[in-house]
Amino acid sequence: DVAPSRGLGDVYKRQILYIEVSSHLLILHTKNGNVNTRDLTMSEIQQQLSENFVRCHRKFIVNLKYVDNYDRNNRYIHMKTITLPVSRGYKDSFEFKLNKPN
Repeated sequence: DVAPSRGLGDVYKRQILYIEVSSHLLILHTKNGNVNTRDLTMSEIQQQLSENFVRCHRKFIVNLKYVDNYDRNNRYIHMKTITLPVSRGYKDSFEFKLNKPN
């Protein structure tokens, strides 16, 4: 097992689809299917990311570039084969960023 690193290191930000927290580790899910772990908090990694990355849930940060569809009524984000929830607490800020013109 390789120890998780701090910071983004060799992971290109534009390749990240979404970030998930699990057992105090961040799991970076990338476009090419790679999964990388980081020993950071959600707040720490958000400081390293661009505005394209938005927190949608206490467990998830999504890259808006890869959001294919957003089901506003049921609060689900659809990204290719992945569906992620949007929690009530993050709904307003997520929808604001999603609808913000580039």
